[in-house]
Amino acid sequence: MDFGEFKDDCIISPSKCPKGISVSFKASVTGNETGYILSSKGLAVFYTGTTMYFYIRDGQKYWQVHGSFQKNTWQTFSMSWSQENGLTAVVVGDTSTVLRDTWGKSVTPSTDDETTFAIGRSMSKSGEYAECVIRDLAAWEEEITEEKMSKLHICSGEFF
Repeated sequence: MDFGEFKDDCIISPSKCPKGISVSFKASVTGNETGYILSSKGLAVFYTGTTMYFYIRDGQKYWQVHGSFQKNTWQTFSMSWSQENGLTAVVVGDTSTVLRDTWGKSVTPSTDDETTFAIGRSMSKSGEYAECVIRDLAAWEEEITEEKMSKLHICSGEFF
């Protein structure tokens, strides 16, 4: 599902968020191949087999982490990024896994002017669709702590 244009927004250009950006969702993945759950020029969450990838690009660097997850069961996936601390992702199911990339890698500045944010498929028109059910999607224009990300799976009311 395309959520439309987000020109000059954190979801497309994370560097526009001086406090960082965080995203969380619950998903049950059934697909066997590759599928994009969230996709924009600035961030992406996708899976290949039973590995979930979390990606952030701010224009000068990119950060990426990946970890295992279980198919056909509800799990909470969250990622949080700031230029100072890099990318932290948490996968919570029966156990909790914390993934970090604090340094990132330098990249050539992008000339891509894509401003679309999509859920359930990649940005490309021939995109790879996710075979999953997604719920409880949330985004914050700030970095949240690993502790808060680890508690999102049990949240039933006001979190912050």
